[in-house]
Amino acid sequence: MENKFENMIEKLAACLQNSDIVVAEQQAKIATTITKNRIQRQMNQKEFAKFMGVSQSMVSKWESEEYNFTIESLSLIHI
Repeated sequence: MENKFENMIEKLAACLQNSDIVVAEQQAKIATTITKNRIQRQMNQKEFAKFMGVSQSMVSKWESEEYNFTIESLSLIHI
């Protein structure tokens, strides 16, 4: 079973370009930073969304890496 999983990972990795990997790593770092900041403030997503002036669903997207950040959107996040 492990061998099949490793083969699958190798095949997927072969399809990715270095830029795809860098983007995924950066999105993960941003999502982690936002989540950690919210937790440090002892806020749930709804409270953090109000604090940030966005919807709770936007915070959820940020934290789950479902949001494609732009330079402009990153500049609006002041945490």
